[in-house]
Amino acid sequence: MSWSLRAVAGFCLVLTACHQATQRSDAPVVATRADSLVLERTRCFGACPAYRLRLRADGHVAFTSLVPRDSGLTFVDSMAPEKFTWLVQRADRIGIAKLPPVVAQDTLLCAVRGTDHPTVTVSLFRPGAVTRVEDYRGCYAGSNLAVVGALARLRTFTGQIDSVARTSRWTAHVTRQ
Repeated sequence: MSWSLRAVAGFCLVLTACHQATQRSDAPVVATRADSLVLERTRCFGACPAYRLRLRADGHVAFTSLVPRDSGLTFVDSMAPEKFTWLVQRADRIGIAKLPPVVAQDTLLCAVRGTDHPTVTVSLFRPGAVTRVEDYRGCYAGSNLAVVGALARLRTFTGQIDSVARTSRWTAHVTRQ
């Protein structure tokens, strides 16, 4: 075999190996460090507290009411930075970056839409990138009011954010409507 033919064959093997390595779905995903995470809940027709919750990598927690009568009501606290890291890892595990930016516009996730529900938005800030998912809580997979697995995981995750930040201690102070 000539030198040039061997070089071409070697080059093809390298390209094939590189292509296969990038196509593996079981390769570990390395999470990019995140700076902060924001959870926003809007008002609804019923008794839904509306607020903005910001968690930072350094453990800073800030809660701000979004109810007009409570304008300016803010609470600040801290948490262990490891809890923030756990939430970021959880976001990656549920595939938050693969969800559509607006759930209600995806007919697979939102085939049936109820009215007067709140919207919950999660924003994950990483250096050079923001992942934002807006979830209208009136979205269902069908008339039986079930939700698709990806949406159920997102909703569980938003509850985990509230749990880690202990949001319920502040929502008691927020005017419900």
